[in-house]
Amino acid sequence: MAVRTWRWSAPKLEPGARFDLYLLAYADMGPGGILYRSGDTDPWSSLVAASATGLERLDWPERWSVGHAQGGPTDRGFLGPALTVSAAIC
Repeated sequence: MAVRTWRWSAPKLEPGARFDLYLLAYADMGPGGILYRSGDTDPWSSLVAASATGLERLDWPERWSVGHAQGGPTDRGFLGPALTVSAAIC
């Protein structure tokens, strides 16, 4: 089985600055199917994608990591003073 790699690029975030980042995964859009916006009233924009296929071929993880990388709580932990994450599947 071949390993597929997807890469999306979002705008730069300033180190130490507060930010809100909304992401929307929309498979019907093809390779650019990840949208983002910086706040709940900002317009949606597509992330720059480097992929020949879209989300329909993405292997979704069984478990999502919040506040640290995929290696567990000691793997590249979030260094900011506050973190709030929410998700909705529609």
